[in-house]
Amino acid sequence: MLRRGLFWAWLLWLTTLTYQRVGVWSSEAALWHDAVQQSPFRPRALLNYGDVLKAQGDARALEYYQRSYDSARGRRGNRAAISRQYAVAHVAVELSRVG
Repeated sequence: MLRRGLFWAWLLWLTTLTYQRVGVWSSEAALWHDAVQQSPFRPRALLNYGDVLKAQGDARALEYYQRSYDSARGRRGNRAAISRQYAVAHVAVELSRVG
């Protein structure tokens, strides 16, 4: 009887946790914003949130690309990709200001 009660309490707890996280998966922007909030120094989270902001035409993308690049210093991997994305976003923002 105790085992059954523990099982249902555990299941209710997991259901509650799942329900709380559903909003995070509602959009790409919400997902990556949450990832940045949870791991503010993870280059991939910063880069992907920057991509989302760039797609929305938000100039804050530059800030997230710069933070991603800074976070990637000393790490192996995506520094070249981050630099390229940062440059592309910078050009896009400048072109939107001109046009």
